[in-house]
Amino acid sequence: MTLHATQPAASIQRWAVLCASIAGRDNTPLARELFARLERLYATPPRVYHTLDHAHDCIQTFDRFAALAADALLVEWALWLHDVVYVPGKADNEADSAAVSSEFLAALGAPHNATIRADELILATRHTGEPLSGDAALVADVDMAILAAEPAVYARYAAGIRAEYAFAGEDQYRNGRAAFLRSLLARPVIYVTPDMRGVFEAPARDNVRRELLRLGSSR
Repeated sequence: MTLHATQPAASIQRWAVLCASIAGRDNTPLARELFARLERLYATPPRVYHTLDHAHDCIQTFDRFAALAADALLVEWALWLHDVVYVPGKADNEADSAAVSSEFLAALGAPHNATIRADELILATRHTGEPLSGDAALVADVDMAILAAEPAVYARYAAGIRAEYAFAGEDQYRNGRAAFLRSLLARPVIYVTPDMRGVFEAPARDNVRRELLRLGSSR
């Protein structure tokens, strides 16, 4: 089942099914409460790219590759929660998002091992370049699928990131963003999951190179 940000009822339904599947019991009122909190968190502080729409897009991408997951429920859960806390420039966004995930799972009565595993999957989206495998690699790769978008979509993504860093001066932003992009190109592969690499690696590298050229042209 796929969903789109313009289909809130489908989003809430899918979220409620996921909550019930992870908890082993249905509690739709609680699931709806948690979804309302999810929406509020994704809107705080005001964001441009790291919104609930991004989580929706990640889940749509995951639907294409769900057969690769060892634990599809927890992968989907991590994709819903991975940017629930996001303050541009902060180093602990993923850890804070994992803490919210743990709180939600505790409210649902999920098993403790599910909480620990969800934390690990969310922390994989720090994209530090450390070796990842299995579901952690899958979550990280899905989160980075935007890099392989059509050029016009990628341009909107890049503009959204710049808008979220509006507090940064032009040189500061350009230097920091370029360093991140160069670190991606320096990796042997951007996408660890072979199936995703085959689809996304080449267009992602093309997009990243084009953005680097744009950043350089504004010097």
